[in-house]
Amino acid sequence: IGTTHGVWGFDDKDNVDRDHMVDAILEATGGKSPLLFSGDLNIDQNTVSIGRIEERLTSVFKNKLTTSFNMLHKADKGGGFATSVVDFVFASKDIKILDAYSSEENVSDHVPLVVKFEL
Repeated sequence: IGTTHGVWGFDDKDNVDRDHMVDAILEATGGKSPLLFSGDLNIDQNTVSIGRIEERLTSVFKNKLTTSFNMLHKADKGGGFATSVVDFVFASKDIKILDAYSSEENVSDHVPLVVKFEL
C-alpha cells in the first residue's frame, strides 16, 4: 500500500515536474503485487501522465467521479473544481475491487474515496 501527494501547480495538466512525479511513482511501485496506490496527485485524470500509470495499474475511479473536491469548501473559489478529478486509487490487476465510491462526509476539501477489495 502506498500513497503520495502530488506536485501542486496552478493547473492540473502535464508538465515536466509531473513527468518526474510519475517516473518516481512508477519506479516505487514497479514489480510490487498485490498493490494499492493512492493520492492527491494534483493532475487531471485524462492526462498523459495518468495514462502512463494506467498502463501498469487499474484506476479504480476512472470516469466514475465528476470531481474529487468537496464543493462545500471549493464552490465559491472558482477554478474549475466542480469538474476536476485529481485524487486517485490505483490497484494491481490481482486485486479484485468489490466496491468503490466517494463519501459525502465533510472532513476535507476533497471527498473521501472508499474502496472495498479482495486479495
